[in-house]
Amino acid sequence: MVIYADDINVFIEAYTGTELYMKANNITHALSKWLAANELIPNITKTCYMNFSPHQRQTDDDNFITFNDKKIARVGSIKFLGLIIQENLNWTLHVNHVRKQMSLGIFALHKLRRYLSLKLL
Repeated sequence: MVIYADDINVFIEAYTGTELYMKANNITHALSKWLAANELIPNITKTCYMNFSPHQRQTDDDNFITFNDKKIARVGSIKFLGLIIQENLNWTLHVNHVRKQMSLGIFALHKLRRYLSLKLL
């Protein structure tokens, strides 16, 4: 479990999909009790999960993770501490995001070069 500011991330290891979902639901149940005991309210609409696997296999759609009897959404990518992590551990989305941010910055510097000295840039 990783807790950073107001975010909680749980990492679960399992050999089968059934074992994974069983462990995940047990953990979300325990986490729900802990949050309630500490008078904390989770934002279920921002709660999601990803499934990392060395094999590119589809998981059983009959299995799902719940939190307080609400189904948690499965996502293909998520932003975690500034990194966009994809379910297949591919960096394409993160690289494209960084490229776009860099492009905007370079464009701004290009426009400002006419009005500011090199020292100010």
